[in-house]
Amino acid sequence: MKTLKIISLASALLIPALVGAGDMHDHPMQAPKGSAELERLKALAGTWEGKTPMAKDQMTTITYKVTGGGSAVEETIMPGTPMEMTTVFYDQDGKVQLTHYCSLGNHPSMKLEKSEPTKLEFGFVEGSAPVASMHMHALTLSTPDKDHLVADWTLFDKGAKKDIHSFSMTRKKV
Repeated sequence: MKTLKIISLASALLIPALVGAGDMHDHPMQAPKGSAELERLKALAGTWEGKTPMAKDQMTTITYKVTGGGSAVEETIMPGTPMEMTTVFYDQDGKVQLTHYCSLGNHPSMKLEKSEPTKLEFGFVEGSAPVASMHMHALTLSTPDKDHLVADWTLFDKGAKKDIHSFSMTRKKV
């Protein structure tokens, strides 16, 4: 009898909450407008293909997806492979930052340091990854036109620049 009362009480509390949850979709939300640079990153949404020395010059894929109700852009490098990595771009105090979830097992953050009409340059945020360990330390995204993208990731090891991993990508036509 006590169990039946508990179930009845739980149902009485949960059913209205679940029914009300559907109302959230009856009122479409306006996607937040980000900084000019975040809006440029949103325009990358889609699938990009190209070759990179990091993948032994084999064809590779990078996808971009607008997420978080328009507040972030998710980049997935080499999806579905053991080297898959994810980067999330977002505005912080009106300026684009990113966190890169690397196949090296770390997640350095970077902030926008320079913005030009066809180029965004990001630099390492101190404390976001152990400086002495191998990590991505900088990113330059170049977009010479709407269908071409060059991503140059600067790799640091033991506190010094070790290499640049470059991706020259072309937007995949749908």
